[in-house]
Amino acid sequence: MQLLKIDETKLTPAVSLDPHNHLLEIVGSIYPENVSEFFGPIQAWVNEYMLQKNEGKTKVLLNLSYLNSSASKQMWDLVEKMEQLAIRGVLVELVWQYDHEDDLMQEFGEELVEDFKKIEFNLKALEN
Repeated sequence: MQLLKIDETKLTPAVSLDPHNHLLEIVGSIYPENVSEFFGPIQAWVNEYMLQKNEGKTKVLLNLSYLNSSASKQMWDLVEKMEQLAIRGVLVELVWQYDHEDDLMQEFGEELVEDFKKIEFNLKALEN
């Protein structure tokens, strides 16, 4: 399985999905013109990752300054897959970083915590 890296643009975040270090990282704003096109390779990578024998901890780092409604659905699906991984016995830590003044991103993170019980969450409010 290969490392997947996507560079940040004005409309999409930086993505680094590293199977060898069990690290999934998405940082930036998400409002691409075609959400399915952007998330397609990410979802395919995660599907393949879920088929691997994953030992140890999988860490997911999400530091998002904005995501539109279509992107929030894709992000929810991604976290749901991590929950499935955790249900299978893999320790999954999800770090949700957000600007301390961004109530919407804070609430989205809190909703994830409420809905996904098998994932170890760490919500972090960041100062500018």
